[in-house]
Amino acid sequence: MILKEVGTFLAFIVTLGIISHVLGEAMPRDAIRFEKFPYAPNKWDNRGYFYKKLRIEAWKRALPDKSRYMRTMVKKTLGEDKSSKHIKRLIEETCVAELVHWLLLLAGPLFRLFSNSVFGVIASILYSLSNVPFIMIQRYNRPRLVAFYRKTLVREALVYENSYPIQQ
Repeated sequence: MILKEVGTFLAFIVTLGIISHVLGEAMPRDAIRFEKFPYAPNKWDNRGYFYKKLRIEAWKRALPDKSRYMRTMVKKTLGEDKSSKHIKRLIEETCVAELVHWLLLLAGPLFRLFSNSVFGVIASILYSLSNVPFIMIQRYNRPRLVAFYRKTLVREALVYENSYPIQQ
């Protein structure tokens, strides 16, 4: 009986994973407004202090990142490209990832449709809660990326301005 429930649960989370991947990739990035609700930082975030108290830097890289394994996904690192265009894309990716993990968190209780047992209750709760650290990572990284993005825009504007001297 428990093996059947475990199998059903695994099929459920694999299905959710595939659906969420397709939805996340299909989301139009140009529609994302990272400076507005729900993506803007909350006052209680306290400029990342809340997450630093939870020692997020110590554990965030230990969690799986699907972009490390799927070549079609945008890699979630700055790498060599520090252009404003690339940084903006990373910010948008944090918004998509956050939204997808919120949807997965909310979808967790749907497993109860397949299992009303104690296992089903515990599995759906744990699955939902397993999305919280990923949401926290996005909420921690995004304000830092936005600050870097704004500095990069200023730097690029200065470089552009200085490359075209005013003729007299």
